[in-house]
Amino acid sequence: MQLQLLPERPCLPVNMATRLAVLVRLVAPTVPQMARKPLNLCLVIDRSGSMAGRKLRQTIASAKYVVERLAPTDLFSVVQFDERVKVVIPPRPVADRAQLCRLLDTVREGGATNLSGGWLQGAACVRKSRTPETVNRVILLTDGIANHGIVDPVVLVHHAAELTEEGIATTTLGYGADFNEDLLTALADAGRGTAYHVETADEAPAVFARELEGLLTIAAQNVRLTICPGRAGCAAHLLTDQDHQQNPEGLTVALGDLVSAEERRLLLSAHVPALGSEGLALLAAVTLTYDSVGGEIRPREVRQELLIRAVSPEQAITVPADPAVTRELLMLRAARILRQAMAEADAGDTSGALQCLREFLACPNVRQTSDPEVRAARQRVKEVLHQLEQEGYTPMSRKQMSYSSYRWSRSKGRPSEEA
Repeated sequence: MQLQLLPERPCLPVNMATRLAVLVRLVAPTVPQMARKPLNLCLVIDRSGSMAGRKLRQTIASAKYVVERLAPTDLFSVVQFDERVKVVIPPRPVADRAQLCRLLDTVREGGATNLSGGWLQGAACVRKSRTPETVNRVILLTDGIANHGIVDPVVLVHHAAELTEEGIATTTLGYGADFNEDLLTALADAGRGTAYHVETADEAPAVFARELEGLLTIAAQNVRLTICPGRAGCAAHLLTDQDHQQNPEGLTVALGDLVSAEERRLLLSAHVPALGSEGLALLAAVTLTYDSVGGEIRPREVRQELLIRAVSPEQAITVPADPAVTRELLMLRAARILRQAMAEADAGDTSGALQCLREFLACPNVRQTSDPEVRAARQRVKEVLHQLEQEGYTPMSRKQMSYSSYRWSRSKGRPSEEA
């Protein structure tokens, strides 16, 4: 595992307390599929009435794609739900693929949406066969609002966090324009999975393929980053949206699983007290721990120190900012602007939302950037602005804003197809 620490600037002025942005970059090792852990996977399928037709057909076709890609050593199960919950395929090895596909064909549309019941039954299927040697995941697919069973988002998110303590992750797929995007992204965050928005039924196979490709190439599990201050008065705060714990001894960030060759980026804000003399100063000690799953499965640890050079104020102002850190700061700003615009529009102030977006687009650093990721984000914000101006604030536009913000503000690699 590669661990790289990139301060916004490599030097700071002496005798001045400073705020310093630091980019933490992780790159997972490359692992061939033949060396992977077995999967213990449950698909939880919403079959409520609104899923009838093309949505459900594409979901079943996508599930069959998953069956065809799994190995005989993998475990597979399926749960369907409307107001009732049924285990369609109990956990079993992927041996008779034809029989699994025939069982998938028995899923038919039904009535209301007992999301909690379906999801927790899926977790129970995974739990039944969970071992330390398996990758354990529930994939929840829904196009509606939870209106049966547990409907309180706080309780559901708490359950997702509890499942991660058992080693069971949750990924969510929201279909169309009628589901609760705030709930599904929160479940994926607490469940250390990924949240996807499937705008049309035709997009479902590609989303399934992307998620499955990651599951088939997991290279590291239980990835955790710990940042401990290197001198009195130093403190690091996480800017990236990620599960973490902050205490006087330092900052701990839980990252879940990394797939083969995956890059993760975390952005920190470090408070640096005044450095009294020129020369190198230790700001923090960074420890990365994870379980390697390529070949021999064993815990591993990587350590690095964050060092900064204290120089005269005159010299410090001549040092340019690192472009990679600048990019992360701008992407985080774009994510927060979308969230702010959503909050304004949710409160009925569409003009306030439009003003937020226009101010971001007018920012010189954003307008003049040559970075392709920031340019893609700027273009996306322009499209959101145009949509709000022409069509108003709709359930679909809110979901598009929510999921763009979600991708930009998380530590996982951002999709290049937005460019």
